[in-house]
Amino acid sequence: MIHHMTPGQLNVNQVEQKQNSVKSASNVKQTQHQFKNLLSEKLNQDQLKFSSHASKRLAMRGIELSTGDIESLKHAVNLAESKGSKDALIMHEKAAFVVSIRNRTVITAIDDMNMKDRIVTNIDSAVIARNS
Repeated sequence: MIHHMTPGQLNVNQVEQKQNSVKSASNVKQTQHQFKNLLSEKLNQDQLKFSSHASKRLAMRGIELSTGDIESLKHAVNLAESKGSKDALIMHEKAAFVVSIRNRTVITAIDDMNMKDRIVTNIDSAVIARNS
């Protein structure tokens, strides 16, 4: 069955409003998704992970890190990241740390006793970390 519509029955404004509300809902979802991704990225930016290897080395070598030490390392990672570093050697008063800047993960920790006559490879930068 075919229905015929008269011009009075077709309201262009109603059609446009319906299309705009669909676009608006889509834009809201897209904006929420972008915000969620940005928030997650910012929260992860402040994180610093320790690989199981690094955790074992810290324990084995008796290196204990305070909250201030961790903050100092985070700051050094942020500095290295701002300069485009991918893998950095971060020199700290308690130890040297090889860090994957992209993953924000400490790969290993080397204390003074194990630094003598050692070569650190696979890094593209070095950062000297200082406690505030």
